[in-house]
Amino acid sequence: MSGRCRVSSAPDSPPDEAVKYIHPASARLLRAAPLLGFIPDVSITIKTFHPMFVLGIRVQRLFEKGLSNGLMRLSIQPMLTGRYGLTGSMYQRLSTLYTLGWAINAFITVLADTFALFGYTKRWYCVLSAVCGGVFALLYGLLPANESSAKPAAAFMFLTALFMSNIDVFAVAPYSEQIRRRPAAGPALVSWMWGTALVGIMISSVIQGPLSDNQLTHVGVYITAAILLLSGLLFVFNLFEERRNQTARLEDAKAEFFAECEDHEQRQHRSLVAAAGCADMD
Repeated sequence: MSGRCRVSSAPDSPPDEAVKYIHPASARLLRAAPLLGFIPDVSITIKTFHPMFVLGIRVQRLFEKGLSNGLMRLSIQPMLTGRYGLTGSMYQRLSTLYTLGWAINAFITVLADTFALFGYTKRWYCVLSAVCGGVFALLYGLLPANESSAKPAAAFMFLTALFMSNIDVFAVAPYSEQIRRRPAAGPALVSWMWGTALVGIMISSVIQGPLSDNQLTHVGVYITAAILLLSGLLFVFNLFEERRNQTARLEDAKAEFFAECEDHEQRQHRSLVAAAGCADMD
C-alpha cells in the first residue's frame, strides 16, 4: 500500500513499534525522573501516553470510580436506616435506586454522542455531571435526620449515582481512543486503571467504616460531594486529551477511507496473483 494511505496510529500497527514509541513529553519526564522507567506497567503507560493523560485517568479512577463510589455504596445502609429511619421492605425498595442510577447511563451517552456540547461529546458533559453529582450528593447528606426525608434522600442518592456513572462512562471513551492508537500499551493502561480503582474502593472502606460506627456516615457523603466537584477540573483542563467532535469525526472518516484503500489494493493484488497463476497454467 502507498504511504499516503497509511495511518500510523492504526490498531493494526506492529506491537513492537507501539512499545518502542516514547511520547515527547514523557521523554522529558523520564530524563528528570528515570526511576519511573523501571516500574512495571507504569513505564509502558508513561512512555506511550502523555504524562498528564496518565495522571488524569488514574486520579479519576482512584477518587471518582474507587473512593467516592465506595463511600456512597457503604453509606446506603447506615444513612437510610440509621439517619432516615427506614426499616424492612421500604429500605429494600429505596436502597436499589443507587444501583439503578449506575444502570441507565447508556441513555445519557446516546444523547451526548448525538449532541456535542461546546464542540465536545464528552468533556463538558463530564463537567456538568461532576457539578450536578456533587450538588445532589451534598443534598443527600444534608437532609434533616428524620423518616420524612427518606424518599427525597433516595432520590438524591439515585441522581448522584446517575451523574457519577456518567463521568465513569464518558471517561472510558478518551482512553479507549488512545488505546486504539497505541494498542500495545493498552493492557498496561487498563491494568493500572482498574488497580487504581480497587485501591480507591479499599480506602473508602477504611474511611466509611469508622465514620458509620461513630454515627458520622454523612461525613463520608460530604467527602464524596467534594470529590465529584473537584473531578470536574480534570475535564475543564482536558487532561483526557479529548479532541473536538468535528476533528475526531474527520480523522475517523480518513482512517476508514484509508482502510478501504488498503483493502481495495489487497484485493487487486490477490486478483493479479490469481490471474498470473492461471496464465502460467495455460
